[in-house]
Amino acid sequence: MINGTAIDLLKSFSKRELKDLTLFLISPFHNTDQSVVRLFSYIKKYYPAFEHKDLTKEKIFEEVYRGKKYNEQTMKSVLFNLAGCIKEYLVLHRIYGDPVKKNLLLADELLERENLKILGKVTGIAEGIEISKGIHKEGFYSLHYTDYLKWQAASFTYDHTALIRNFVNKSNHFLMYMIMELMYDVNTMDTFKFNHNTDFGALPVSKFLCNFDMKSFLNDLNKEGYKYSYILEMSLSITMFLAGNYDEKLYVKASSIFKKNIQAFEQNEIYGISTMLINMCRKFEKTDEEKYTREKFEIYKLQLKKNAYSSYPNAPLTVDKFRNIVNAALYLKELKWSERFISDFKEMLPENMRDDVTALAIAYLHAEKGEYESALEITAKVKIEYFAYKPDLKLLQLRCFYELGYTEEAFSSADALRHFMKSQSLSSSKQRTIQIFLNYYLRLLKLRISHDKHTALILLKDVNNNHTLSSKNWFLKKIEELKQ
Repeated sequence: MINGTAIDLLKSFSKRELKDLTLFLISPFHNTDQSVVRLFSYIKKYYPAFEHKDLTKEKIFEEVYRGKKYNEQTMKSVLFNLAGCIKEYLVLHRIYGDPVKKNLLLADELLERENLKILGKVTGIAEGIEISKGIHKEGFYSLHYTDYLKWQAASFTYDHTALIRNFVNKSNHFLMYMIMELMYDVNTMDTFKFNHNTDFGALPVSKFLCNFDMKSFLNDLNKEGYKYSYILEMSLSITMFLAGNYDEKLYVKASSIFKKNIQAFEQNEIYGISTMLINMCRKFEKTDEEKYTREKFEIYKLQLKKNAYSSYPNAPLTVDKFRNIVNAALYLKELKWSERFISDFKEMLPENMRDDVTALAIAYLHAEKGEYESALEITAKVKIEYFAYKPDLKLLQLRCFYELGYTEEAFSSADALRHFMKSQSLSSSKQRTIQIFLNYYLRLLKLRISHDKHTALILLKDVNNNHTLSSKNWFLKKIEELKQ
């Protein structure tokens, strides 16, 4: 079976893109090698899998070079040339798919040719398109580059007023891009630290943030009446928070600015900022789980309402996002909402995981309703392969075993989960969460057997003092039941 760069690239193509590539290859402007056209015409018959007994180098060579003896070097060469053409097509596909980028590239060329009249029209088009999208990080960079081109053009005409205006705008837009990019980078650093215990060391960005006087900076901007000061305040509040200053006031400020101005933001930016706000909420769950789970839940609903639950439009709903939304809703006893959500959004899950992920969510719903037998029946049928979901399945079963009084099964499953953790490459934070749950779960099981009131009081105190225990409210409820 043939493989290589060309095949790998073609596997990612849509049917429409495959059709466009055909037109691209037969155009003499882009390709003059007819053997490349014949090669593509043959292999595209096996789209999308490109797996067939006739898809061998020898068979392809026979079709492309009829009557000629097989030559390995010639075969490699034509495959290499096809891959090159596909890459060229992808470059054009990206440019033509982004009208702002296309116009800015044209404007760049016009500037070199000193065609300032057309340049002004083209930069105006690019600027208009970008502004119409709404506020987003990449948009500020595009506006920065638009202003740069206009600034350069003004230098040809010696228009001092335009020169200064465009220079100031260029600098302002770059500042906006830089601050928002910094916000995203710090969020990524925080995510890596939380999920993988990553130590980035003494990064310059950390030193910068430690010495940055945000309050004075924002006060000065507000005095000047800078129109984007609210975005800077929101971005810097998120940045400073995720850099380690876990001040609730920073969350409140960022959240209120975002929600007040949400209509101004582009869809991808709504997703990005709301996701960072959710990450901020997680920092407070240990001290006020009820309040900040509610905060997360409301942000999730906002993402769904704005169709901004993914980093790019029309993307499938990730299984992690689906799980997190269901978990938050069920924690808050939003059972009817959860049921509607599962029903309405299950079709948006990746097809290969849809049935099992949906089944697990329904099992959780049954458990929250107190229908533990039904929940167990469903979990027994789930054959989920996604490693991050397997602990969820097992933890749900543990809770059901406890509720149903299946003590032997509970001990056995807890032990099985311990062994499972050793065999899986779970993140350190996930392992720690499961380990803590298991420790308290086993103590709860033993308490249920002994009914020792003194032990119950100790366990109750330990659970109350542990701010990293998942299902904390469930443990507290079960201990109180045993105390009676």
